[in-house]
Amino acid sequence: MNFTKQSEMKKLFLKIVPLLLVAFIFSGNKPQPKVERSFALRTENSRSFYMGFSSFASDMEVKAIQRGHELSNKNSDIRSVQLDAGVPWVEMDQKKSVPKRILDDWSYTKSQCGKKKILISITSRDFEGTHLALYANEHGNNQPLPSDWAHLAQNDLKVKQAYLRYARAVIDFWQPDYLAINVEANIIANKSMEVWQQYLDLHRYIYEALKKDHPKLLIFASIQVEHFRGLMADATGKASLQKEILGQLNPYQDMLALSVYPYSAQGEFTDDYFDDFKVYKKPIAISETGWPAESFMMFGYPTAGSQEAQSTYLQNILHAANQNKFIFVINWVSVDYIKLLEKLPKNDAMEFSKSWAYNGLWDKDFNSKKALQVWQSYYQMKRHEEV
Repeated sequence: MNFTKQSEMKKLFLKIVPLLLVAFIFSGNKPQPKVERSFALRTENSRSFYMGFSSFASDMEVKAIQRGHELSNKNSDIRSVQLDAGVPWVEMDQKKSVPKRILDDWSYTKSQCGKKKILISITSRDFEGTHLALYANEHGNNQPLPSDWAHLAQNDLKVKQAYLRYARAVIDFWQPDYLAINVEANIIANKSMEVWQQYLDLHRYIYEALKKDHPKLLIFASIQVEHFRGLMADATGKASLQKEILGQLNPYQDMLALSVYPYSAQGEFTDDYFDDFKVYKKPIAISETGWPAESFMMFGYPTAGSQEAQSTYLQNILHAANQNKFIFVINWVSVDYIKLLEKLPKNDAMEFSKSWAYNGLWDKDFNSKKALQVWQSYYQMKRHEEV
């Protein structure tokens, strides 16, 4: 990678990290999560699911980025790429191509993914859940929306048409095996039912159009589980609402892709964690998950973590995925991104970014953790019932 490319990668991380973090709000109702309990030991000889990591990097240095890709490729058969740094709204509206700067970033990431299954995630909404995603163009990511876009609803015809062109461009470039057309979409309903209805209209429009072009491609929006179960602060008392809105979305999804972070709600993973999703009669996958291998302080409040708890959680959720014949499991963080945090501005976004910083299966110096042994024990199994 040349110097120009390295500089662009640094800019990308500086802009994407703070906004990524607002996607997911800790409840803060209790000072410590419960210690993750171990299920009874079971013996399994095969797995139903693909296993992988996101392309999120642990540092800005090129060698670190490449080392992360190398470790991921050796221990996975699927890669998750989340394109959440903004949408080129203007270019798509004008029926132009995706800006070259963005295509260059995509090309680099794609070149590092190996011959894996690919999960691509795009999003039309900002991380507060109530407005359009920010703007990305030739000059940078996550820029303010142009004035004529700033107040458009999710289902405005202009938004629908531009977002459809963008989704088609993403498919043409990446040729993904799985496509999330929004990330943690159910959080919208906890913020505003008016915006949820707008989003549902957009989702239906995009889904139906893409399925005509790509009938075999699995298309969906990911669902944040702790919000769905009413465990987060702004989801309190809304579990019934969440079931209702997922029922509205279900006809326009080929599968359920779940974002799962039990420690975010100061809780533990239990045997019944996915039971409420079975009623929707769709294949299920885990689009992102993790557990901290170290305890940390965030905004003065403690979150408990340890290598033992992380290892136990991974054992439990992989077993549950196998028992329920999930399609894939993504452990979102591959390598702890402590070194990346040290290079970010010291502000609230950086503080909040600690949320997932210790969730890697390798530490900041690329040393393996105890949980990696659990991961590898499943990865070495033969897959069955491929979907």
